[in-house]
Amino acid sequence: MRLWPIVLGLALVWAQPACQRAQQAEYKSAEEAKSEQPGLFTVPAEQLARLKTTEVHAANWPVAVHTTGTVDWDADHTTQAITQVNGPISRILVDLGTPVQKDQPLLYVSSPDVANAIAAYRKARNREVFNKRIVDRMKELLDRGAIAVKDYESAEADYNDATTDVQNSLQALRIFGITSQDIQAAEQQGSAVNTELAVRSPIAGVIVQKLVAPGMVIQAGQTVCFAISDVSTVWVICPRSRAETRWTKPTLRSIAVSVVRSPILEASWTLTRAQRRFAW
Repeated sequence: MRLWPIVLGLALVWAQPACQRAQQAEYKSAEEAKSEQPGLFTVPAEQLARLKTTEVHAANWPVAVHTTGTVDWDADHTTQAITQVNGPISRILVDLGTPVQKDQPLLYVSSPDVANAIAAYRKARNREVFNKRIVDRMKELLDRGAIAVKDYESAEADYNDATTDVQNSLQALRIFGITSQDIQAAEQQGSAVNTELAVRSPIAGVIVQKLVAPGMVIQAGQTVCFAISDVSTVWVICPRSRAETRWTKPTLRSIAVSVVRSPILEASWTLTRAQRRFAW
């Protein structure tokens, strides 16, 4: 029975430090919570002159991405020069890298197709002029009552047919690319027929491919003579990782290729997911 007071005293002695530690922990957490609350601070008057404030705003930081690639002509500004007649090349006026303008002669082809087209046009013009004189004569006879109306109408129909033949033969000359000056010269009866036809540049640009040689026989609509491209816009094809895709887009200011700098106008996907294609 005397052991109970001793046990009770030991329990009280052990519990008292634990209660003190709990009270200290609660007091410490309350002090920390009180110190973490936001508040205002006061700047001394002698430091206000040195204090500078500015507006917070978002800014874009430039990121340089280094990669390798190949330069290709822009397909939207590249075309081929193809002749419309058969025959051997008589003269070549330009070479690789030559700047050309639209409708500028690139080479001349000596072809019987040109002679046949001009001859057909001359014959059609002769028939048109001849039938026009017949119609005028028939009109005078009809006014005097010397012929029937059907005779005048028959002559007028022949004249209309001759006019149609002239227009058809004239369109053939235009398809060949014969100029108006050459067409006017072809109307002169007795003048020599020029069998040379100029192959002209369809656009303004630079000769980037030369696929013909002097004396070479070319086929109408099949033989590609030159490739002309407007080199102010070209394609740069280069592989890019998926992580670098966000750094390349049409809004970029410039791209450096060797020593050439130019803005990117367009960015698009290639056939593979690991590549991107750029034009500037």
